[in-house]
Amino acid sequence: MSRDSTSPLEQARLLLEEHIASGGDAANFESLCAEHPGHASDLRRLLKQPATDQNASLFHPQRTPVPTTSGPCTLVYINNLGVLLKDQGKLAEAEPPLREALEGFCRTLGDEHPNTLKSMNYLGLLLQAQGKYDEAQALFHEALEGSRRQLGDDHPSTLKVKQSLDALLKEKQESESPPPNPPSDGNDGDHP
Repeated sequence: MSRDSTSPLEQARLLLEEHIASGGDAANFESLCAEHPGHASDLRRLLKQPATDQNASLFHPQRTPVPTTSGPCTLVYINNLGVLLKDQGKLAEAEPPLREALEGFCRTLGDEHPNTLKSMNYLGLLLQAQGKYDEAQALFHEALEGSRRQLGDDHPSTLKVKQSLDALLKEKQESESPPPNPPSDGNDGDHP
């Protein structure tokens, strides 16, 4: 049966069956959600449903799938909260969730996973908005190099990080250059 012709819930059930058949359990359930973010809510709904004839093969008495608070799906929500706070101008409030998300992605997915690299970019944008140019620049460089290695130079995520870095360098240069001298009115200052 083609997944294209099935309902989203049925597609999620098939994904979950494949996950369990390949030895997956609650410990790595969050990675399944991260790999299929469009099905994450349906996957969670399936896990909360009581076992029925249709989904009995998904449940085993020894398994109690409980997503962790530090799994990739949760980290996406934490990251999005930080982005929302930044967009609302709450820069100080945005930093803790963005840092938590980045640390969690590094720990659970690795330093060069696309979600980790996106998280670096978001934190870099916040640091830039806070005027912490050097720290933002370091994050943008790390995210750009990782994105180039993992996704290639022409991938939209790579281009977005490059755009962030370019904008930062321009802003940093403008903030470090002295203000222009006011235009001279021909008066040498001796006469009022």
